[in-house]
Amino acid sequence: CFEPLQKLLQKIESRLPRFKLQQAPEAVSLLLQDLQSHLSEQLDQARASRAPLKMQYHRPLAIASVAPKFESSYSLDVHYDPDRERNETTKLRRQVARERRSTVRELRRDTQFLAGERLRAQKEKDKVYADKMKKAWSVLESDQSEMKKMDKQRIKERKVKL
Repeated sequence: CFEPLQKLLQKIESRLPRFKLQQAPEAVSLLLQDLQSHLSEQLDQARASRAPLKMQYHRPLAIASVAPKFESSYSLDVHYDPDRERNETTKLRRQVARERRSTVRELRRDTQFLAGERLRAQKEKDKVYADKMKKAWSVLESDQSEMKKMDKQRIKERKVKL
């Protein structure tokens, strides 16, 4: 990367005697030579340390196995999670869910029972009311029939008097 600069410095050094410099031409030529020697050393070191490019080394990855792992004493009740804490939290979550479902079931049964009791009490009230109304209607009907009999009797008596 510094090779073009080195070529440029060589050209300047070769043309330096042509220029008529008033101020320290020898100091400038010494400075140029130092710069050129330093640059050539750096370039030589860079060339010596160069190595061809190669791919990065990666540890070979294992091919994923498709053969299933069998447990000789497998049970559906046991959860085979290697993380004990996660296994315990899962177990507790399931227990909470089971308890919640049973509580909801009990509440539903209690609500059904209470609704049945309310319905039974309402039917009993309705029966008492219906019996009361039957009695009232029977009294009214009997009174009405007696009134009609009396009216018919009055009409007959009027006809007989005339």
